[in-house]
Amino acid sequence: MIIGFALLQNVKGNAQAVAPAQVMQYLQSKINIYFINDPNTNSLTIRNIPTQTISSNTDGVLFGRGGNNAMTQSARLLLSLFKDRTQRPGDGRLQDFVYQLIKLRDKPIDIIFLNDQLNSIDPAYMTQYGFLDTFRVGHNLHVWPTTVMPNDPNMAGTILIGEKVLRGFNELKQSKFILLDLISSVAIADYRQMHHFWNFYNVISRGDTLRYTFSIMDSRQKTNQGICNAVRYAYDQEERNAAFRWFSEKQSLVKWIPVPRDAQSNPIMPAQYWLYDEMQADDLLGRGRNLAIPPFSASMGQNYRQTHFNGGGPATFNPEIHKYAGRDEVILGLLGEAAMRFLTVPQYYVALKYDNNRFFSAEPQNRLALLIENLCLSNLNGRTLRDLRANPPAEKKYLLGIALFDFFSNYGSGGEGRELNRWMLGGTISQELIDAYLTIRPQLMTATAAASSQGVRAQEEAIKTTLQIN
Repeated sequence: MIIGFALLQNVKGNAQAVAPAQVMQYLQSKINIYFINDPNTNSLTIRNIPTQTISSNTDGVLFGRGGNNAMTQSARLLLSLFKDRTQRPGDGRLQDFVYQLIKLRDKPIDIIFLNDQLNSIDPAYMTQYGFLDTFRVGHNLHVWPTTVMPNDPNMAGTILIGEKVLRGFNELKQSKFILLDLISSVAIADYRQMHHFWNFYNVISRGDTLRYTFSIMDSRQKTNQGICNAVRYAYDQEERNAAFRWFSEKQSLVKWIPVPRDAQSNPIMPAQYWLYDEMQADDLLGRGRNLAIPPFSASMGQNYRQTHFNGGGPATFNPEIHKYAGRDEVILGLLGEAAMRFLTVPQYYVALKYDNNRFFSAEPQNRLALLIENLCLSNLNGRTLRDLRANPPAEKKYLLGIALFDFFSNYGSGGEGRELNRWMLGGTISQELIDAYLTIRPQLMTATAAASSQGVRAQEEAIKTTLQIN
């Protein structure tokens, strides 16, 4: 028997590997694949594609004869997920990641592929799909990947995805990122359109050109997207390194770009997207009202938004902005990926499920504090909060979540250590944890400062060493 490799390479103590046959059997039992070849009809024909037939497929044809009905990239993606990892194009690493994600809630997922390659989406037929997002190529509408809450409590959710967007990213690797992002969302009970986390300019078939800067993030969804990002960074080292580079280029945290407007000059996106509202007015986690010195005027803030991975932007920031940086979904992704490496992947997932899955039932805007506190409480080794003052553990891995959050926020509460909870976590973290963290915070600040010339990865390692995580 070939034993499956550990979920993440170079991650210590990463749980006993699961046999590939067991992983595949679980995926086949928990993922249902459906195909709608003609989405523009009131009498939809929804075809089931049994996952066992994908695993046993030998000719690459899953969506019908004649070139897979133009669903070639979707077929490649499904074959990488369900073919044996010893046979091309089976991707054992992808299979292991998806296995662990679905295990979080252990409920089936429906994935519906829509053929928007042969014909674009006609708006007249969109209502029958419920919550379905679209994007434009020229004058034509196509499916934007979306996750939908299930009607059946025994299901995890539904994923809607079209061929056009997979072709737009060209590489199969990018299609795998999309799939991981969507399954991560469903796994943590996060139902919305997929976040636009890429920038690309790509010419595709018939001269169509996709031009997008995928960077707008609804501030209420940042914690959910941060977890999706953490999975992607753990899966792919290039993605993680790109995020490291972005974090090091502080001037790229905010870039001033005019708000997209319609023909009547009305803003296209809701207010929660804009930088001014996000930093000052949305009051997320009780921190918006605490912005004493806004880094921009109200009139400027209403006309600009936050973006990622783009060069440029102001050379300097008002120091107040660092108090909000840790809420960024890229930074939360780096936090989660580091927690996976230092605590092991299973322990990170245990933290998500801690205390009867309270994280999954919370509203999106309330999840950040729960994530940080769960990372603490699930690593107390049987101790209670009351025990921390009299009998704290020598190994302080239970403080890793707060330590990483504080570091990635550039120690935004400054010298006022006791302001950490109010400024950065909305005052919702148990004070016993904050008090325990404050005893070691000066050491952490010194250690990360000493390692700053060696890069973010070295600073993360300095945090691990200071907290005595073995």
